[in-house]
Amino acid sequence: MFLKAVIALVAISGVANAGTIKRGSAAYYNPNTGATNMKAYVVGGTAYEPVNVIVSGLSAGAVSNSNDAVKGGILSWLQAINFDKECLGLHAGDYQGFDSGDGRGFVNQTFIYRQNYDDPSGVGSCTESLIGGQHVRGYYQTTSGAWFLGASQEEPATESHNIVPNGYDLGRNYVAKNALVGGKGFDGCVYGPATVVDITGLVAANDGSGYNHDIGTDGIVKLITVPAPTGC
Repeated sequence: MFLKAVIALVAISGVANAGTIKRGSAAYYNPNTGATNMKAYVVGGTAYEPVNVIVSGLSAGAVSNSNDAVKGGILSWLQAINFDKECLGLHAGDYQGFDSGDGRGFVNQTFIYRQNYDDPSGVGSCTESLIGGQHVRGYYQTTSGAWFLGASQEEPATESHNIVPNGYDLGRNYVAKNALVGGKGFDGCVYGPATVVDITGLVAANDGSGYNHDIGTDGIVKLITVPAPTGC
């Protein structure tokens, strides 16, 4: 109860003035003041998917840095929980964008990372590209330092990487489950178990009407606070 009360205080409604905000002063700011309302839209299109994970701006270390590839940053942590850059740096498919409510408007995804199937060689995500699995798209909120993620589980390349039934909630839960364990990033940073809290009220429960692939969601957003890494 106490933890939820703290989150309610730091997850401030409305857009904060970027000039008066110190990054890392809040877990996140309510993005529903933006135009896309916790939905990531295909660039140039009308299809959208839920944004269902928030990596808190109060996370320790460099996870809240806007440079995803900085040592100890969001890429390092995602590698520690079994994601990596796309296969050989190649991207096939649509890009998506999101309005985090930080005043910048609609911004294209910073990254898409794919499940690496516990392969530290750097080509594990090629397996995901072939047989399907988990992937996350990342969007940064400059006012808080939070990363907003659209997580989902997708089918193999032979099925055009369509989302599996209930794939948005399954993808979100995969990220949360692995966050509770932690792991080691490819840069040597070791992350202990994160704190994960369910947030309601940001995403409406939906039977799939309007969402890409006609797949619904229970409306829960996972708020993850990453601890300080060691070994960096």
